Amino acid sequence: PDVINDGRQSDGGPQGRHHPTRSVSGGDIMSIRSIWRRHPAKGLAPNGARWLGTLLAIALCGLAFSPAAAAEAMPYSNALLWKIEAPGRAPSYVFGTMHVSDKRVTTIPKPVQDALDEVSDLSLELDFGSGFGDYEARLMHLPKKQKLSDILGDKLFAKVRKRLGTNAAKNKNLEHLKPWVVLLALGQRPLGPETPEAERRLPLDLKLASIALKRGIPVFGIETYTEQLNVFDKVPESDQVRMIREAVDASKRDAKRELEQMIHLYVARDLAGLVAYAHRLDQGNIADQATFEKRMIDERNRVLARRAENVLIDGGALSAVGAAHLPGEKGLLNLLAKRGYKVERVY
Repeated sequence: PDVINDGRQSDGGPQGRHHPTRSVSGGDIMSIRSIWRRHPAKGLAPNGARWLGTLLAIALCGLAFSPAAAAEAMPYSNALLWKIEAPGRAPSYVFGTMHVSDKRVTTIPKPVQDALDEVSDLSLELDFGSGFGDYEARLMHLPKKQKLSDILGDKLFAKVRKRLGTNAAKNKNLEHLKPWVVLLALGQRPLGPETPEAERRLPLDLKLASIALKRGIPVFGIETYTEQLNVFDKVPESDQVRMIREAVDASKRDAKRELEQMIHLYVARDLAGLVAYAHRLDQGNIADQATFEKRMIDERNRVLARRAENVLIDGGALSAVGAAHLPGEKGLLNLLAKRGYKVERVY
């Protein structure tokens, strides 16, 4: 979808920079920080910074990639930071992020810091200023008279309640949530001991936003909450149930090992390896992998490319999106190259 939920057209033409969505204020960052520090079991609805984990739980771990796409020859798969240039304009940049707060990921490399010093604005994948209200909440709930336990079956539903913890198990609202919402909540369960330091740490995307705002650089969003909700809503219910079963049956040790491997590949800037690993994790969980990949990555990449161009077209911009969106023939960077931009590896 190319129209924001308030009716504004999100794709600006070549007449000048048209930011897709609203900026994130310093107050919003503080509000997001307070939400991030809450224990995931205290609320099942993903909101604020915890929403960033959806792209780890779904758009990376849960995405289907064809084996051929994970080949070493995959275009634009050997770096996280790329320079985007057009004649007569200042360079812009695209940075691939991982939506976690692990300090190995959130330690911003010098080339990325240098790029932030050069640009005049920052665009994140998700617009935190787009609002999360009654309409978005309704998208997360099942139709009346339908229950989650009827979809999952009593045995799997009991496992979900146990895995989510005491507070979630007591929450009567659990019965009325769509399966993909519960899947996101399962993806946000802590994998190890929580510490005050870990709770205070912002995920990479919000750390970039915090740095930018301190420097007086405006921050904008590319996708809204509503659009991401609609993407998840298109995932076939049978696939959602399969992934929930996999999530509750996996041990914490397995989940931590998988996350560790993805962090290792990300820090090594091995996007081809990251895609290949995600594919191995995903085999058997998705009935129609081609359709799933098309909805979750390919279609969104086309929208991201159009909207990213709105902020890249004048130069001097940095767009930070999930690393899974960058590589490949249908990836964001190749789509920008096809639009006539020079795409050059930086880091």
